[in-house]
Amino acid sequence: AKMRNKLTSARFRHLNQTLYTSSSSDALQLFSNSPDLFGEYHAGFSQQVKDSWPQNPVDVYIREIKERGKIHDHRLDGQSTTKLPLPRRKTGRCTFADLGCGDAPLARGCQSQMKALQLKFHNFDLHAPNNFVTKADIADLPLRDGEADVAVFCLSLMGTNWIDFVEEAWRVLR
Repeated sequence: AKMRNKLTSARFRHLNQTLYTSSSSDALQLFSNSPDLFGEYHAGFSQQVKDSWPQNPVDVYIREIKERGKIHDHRLDGQSTTKLPLPRRKTGRCTFADLGCGDAPLARGCQSQMKALQLKFHNFDLHAPNNFVTKADIADLPLRDGEADVAVFCLSLMGTNWIDFVEEAWRVLR
């Protein structure tokens, strides 16, 4: 088991280095040619989070979305709050673009309150491991200009063209 964990960690580090030193289009091609790499990468990531990190940042995002989703102005139960409400459209909905979402733990973690909090998620990654995720290069998203209210990059600003990711997020944000 220890050897298997070491191999998983080594494979994760190797894939992580590959993602940092490749363009997003090359990474998309790599994962398209070998879809099993996505599972290997995320197994290593999960192991690292469990073994080495004080907390998973996605859990913090989920907590913040749920808390801020309940705030409709700067006052909560008659008390002033330092937290701001989620940005919303006139319809009351808040739309997220989760860029480099993995298997969409952010959307899945908010699933039980999605309707009550009027949330919508567009989840993108190099592989679509479930029906929550759309396979895409996050430098070229299949979203309209201004379609999202919030863009999330949770550990996904990797790749030699990471500035393209930020510019694409800017395009899809209203």
